[in-house]
Amino acid sequence: MIGQAIEARDRPERARPLGIVWRPSNQIHARLSEGLHTGAANLLTKGRRALTVGDVDRALGYLDHADRLPFDEHEQVRPGWHVAYTELVMAVTSALEECPENDCAWLDAAIEVLTAHGAGWGAAAVRCALATAAEDWTISRREKARIAAAVGPVPPPEVNREPPADAQARVTGMMDMVVVTIAYEEALERAFDRE
Repeated sequence: MIGQAIEARDRPERARPLGIVWRPSNQIHARLSEGLHTGAANLLTKGRRALTVGDVDRALGYLDHADRLPFDEHEQVRPGWHVAYTELVMAVTSALEECPENDCAWLDAAIEVLTAHGAGWGAAAVRCALATAAEDWTISRREKARIAAAVGPVPPPEVNREPPADAQARVTGMMDMVVVTIAYEEALERAFDRE
């Protein structure tokens, strides 16, 4: 009985080139990918800690090391860049999910950060997060209108998939995203304090 279930599961894969080898290979790539992203997250956390105590050079060193991690062939991303982007987007979307309905603290903080950091990769990532929130979450019309005004008529670039080709520009972009993540979390705290 179990043998028949396994046979049924594997039948489509046997018809592909490399057949049944594909699944273990994909699992290995997934584990390697996970390791790269865990390493990048660790380096970005250390970089963030260095920034919070004012050690910019040390922070840049950690971010440079994160940038030099191998390209993730499984996810088709640069791990350091991807983690910096994801942490910023997750800060915004997690705040949205945690806020009660009609509580705009998450959006107030995002707009405050966009006003202060209007250019750069961090601001572009915030615009991506806001555009995604307007499209994928159930939010009020007022919030959608504020997002449209903040993001503008042109859809934001897919920051995660189009990092700069130059290594120094990537490190600078990651630094910008880390700085904006910290700024967003601080702005969110202030928005909650005002309520």
